[in-house]
Amino acid sequence: MAERKIKIALGGYGKKPEQAVCFAEFDPERKSLKKLSGICGLSAPTYLAVLKKGEDTILYTFERTDRGGAVVAFLIGEKGAGELSRFDADWIGPCHISVSERKDLVFCASYGKGNIAVFRILENGGLRFARKIQYEGHGARPDRQAVPHTHFAGEWDGQLFVADLGLDRIFIYDIDRENEDLIPAGPGIAFPPGSGPRHLIMAGGERKILYVLTEMSAEVFAFGETKSGWELLDRADALPGIALSEELCVPESADVLSVGSAIKLSGDEQYLFVSLRLGYQAITAFRVEEDGRLSYLCTARTGGITPRDFGVFGDDLIAANKDSDLVTVLHFDRQTETLSLTDSRMEMVQPTCVCALPD
Repeated sequence: MAERKIKIALGGYGKKPEQAVCFAEFDPERKSLKKLSGICGLSAPTYLAVLKKGEDTILYTFERTDRGGAVVAFLIGEKGAGELSRFDADWIGPCHISVSERKDLVFCASYGKGNIAVFRILENGGLRFARKIQYEGHGARPDRQAVPHTHFAGEWDGQLFVADLGLDRIFIYDIDRENEDLIPAGPGIAFPPGSGPRHLIMAGGERKILYVLTEMSAEVFAFGETKSGWELLDRADALPGIALSEELCVPESADVLSVGSAIKLSGDEQYLFVSLRLGYQAITAFRVEEDGRLSYLCTARTGGITPRDFGVFGDDLIAANKDSDLVTVLHFDRQTETLSLTDSRMEMVQPTCVCALPD
């Protein structure tokens, strides 16, 4: 029986005249990617979130504007995309956007401005601004952490987890939906100075495990939930045994402390993958052990430059290689637990985000 074709959406650094958001179809059987259509008129919609609302598909993204940034909602249809709502403010410097578990809120993290914004999803799928939290302070590295740099905001089990690269901390909030408010749930999680937590993901099951990828130290931190908070279970190097002089190394002119980019779990949560950029151009695979700890398996090149993000579709990984204007496909072989680059590729202007579109 042939595998079902998968429709995906991709965001990037494209300019307004270009298709900065693209829609494509992936054929898992043939490992082929085909561009279908796109959205023009946006400036650098580098991250996307998608919601299925009744029969409608809603896409949430943002763009950089003269005022700072705008958060935008689109209704996606067979004839194209129609704008549902737009919120423009000088305090928005967007880099990440997500839909809440209950599909009632949208969270946007602003790297450039060091804050998060909460939006209410309206009946038609559009957004209404509800709440902003502004962070203050600095980290250990004056060149990269002179101010807060909020890089991720996502919900698990009724709590919002926010990663701030500039402050080396994960902030955790209980979500008060009735009052559209965020209530701090303890002190959060502190990281080693200069490590720079960037993105995170939660594994479910009987025991919740939080996995955090650091951008500057290129490590994966695994935390288990306890009655007193989140306890460190494991700290895994995303490039173990690879010295700076070896093949996957960044050039001498590059910032070797800006490597980690995206972190994803396989659908069955048995494997974890992270992408590495600025010279490494690779994805590393880990096996997730029964206790939540990680065992390094392999590191494979993505076939492009600067893999800012990737999506996991069964045993296939679709990578967005920003600085080569290229989307590539890798395959994970579960029998040998190895990653390999396929011949499939698709051109797109500076791709930076990959997400699945609902059926």
